Amino acid sequence: MVWDGSPISVALKEDTEVLDEVVVIGYGVQKKADLTGSVANVSAEKLNTQSNTTIGQALQGKIAGVDIVSQGGAPGGSTRVMVRGIGTLNNSAPLYIVDGMYMSGIDHINPGDIESIDVLKDASSAAIYGSRAANGVVIITTKSGTNTDGKPIIDLSANVGVTAPSKYLDLLDAAGWAEVTTVARKAAGLAPLEMATDLASKPNNDWQDIMLNPALMQNYNLSVKGGGKHATYYNSVGYTGQDGVVKGTNFQRYTMQSKVDFKKGIFQAGTNIILSYDQNKPLVSDTRGGMIGHIIQSVPTLEKYNADNVGGYGSMYGDVTNLYHPLVMVDENLMDRNEDNIKIFANAYVSIEPIKGLKYKLNFTPDFQFYRYSNYTGLYDCGLSKKGKLPKLAY
Repeated sequence: MVWDGSPISVALKEDTEVLDEVVVIGYGVQKKADLTGSVANVSAEKLNTQSNTTIGQALQGKIAGVDIVSQGGAPGGSTRVMVRGIGTLNNSAPLYIVDGMYMSGIDHINPGDIESIDVLKDASSAAIYGSRAANGVVIITTKSGTNTDGKPIIDLSANVGVTAPSKYLDLLDAAGWAEVTTVARKAAGLAPLEMATDLASKPNNDWQDIMLNPALMQNYNLSVKGGGKHATYYNSVGYTGQDGVVKGTNFQRYTMQSKVDFKKGIFQAGTNIILSYDQNKPLVSDTRGGMIGHIIQSVPTLEKYNADNVGGYGSMYGDVTNLYHPLVMVDENLMDRNEDNIKIFANAYVSIEPIKGLKYKLNFTPDFQFYRYSNYTGLYDCGLSKKGKLPKLAY
């Protein structure tokens, strides 16, 4: 193609997709192009909220320079968030702010209610919060209502999955365990263990197969939002249920959020209430190696059940390691552990903007937490492990 010298009209169209992206900082919002501090932003679309029980799990691998590690594999287990690594010897947790409310953690927040997450990683971006921001600041903005001319928008999501142990250890069977213990005891000048002899009349249990199983995980969320010219609302309820891969463990969380905003002229007001209720049946942790350690160390020739014993389970006998019977630890009639945790965060605000760019805002943000732990121990006889004390209930 040869240009013939005639004028050419070229029209440039502004691309506002990047310029209009804003992030939340300590003193409002700011365009990314104008931001000098180190700030990371994650929108709701980038979060994998459906298959995770907590925000921390949904954020794993999403933000550079932020390490998010699960605190164990128990159902509903919390996560540890570290911005720029460990910054202090005592507490390396960042400061959490959810819709202007200060919180010590975010695991109780329903991931389905999240609109965006901003992480302030350096001193310049987090300076307004003072020493509390020494380990970084995580600012979470939840979803809000919108002007729908009075027509509500209903959103329902459901997710069901299965969790399973990623690996089983290759443990000794009854014959292998008997051979190893017999050789060790012979070298020590001791007779073979009674539980390691006459294997034909004894069981050959792999306690991993007995105690560890695939478990169901469920997430359900229902939200209703809408509003008109001056007032908007957002209401949601959520349920998360996660069974543990270890028998007898379970976690359930119920969440509710109600947000109302009103704006007319120079005045603006609103309320925001976040409520969560957690029910947890934790692992046994006050014994050597905990529940997982007991499962791995359990003797293959230990009987699962024995109707002649108090409690109905098999017995340990002879000169063997004194351990709980694994099935006793998950029998609610003999060992029952429950944790109940209620958290309520509320925010009420009134603001006035007499002139453009000058705004005065008054916030009232009370919060409440109620926690109860109960532990019941019944009567049982498993040979070397015996309990003869009365049931107890501790708070």
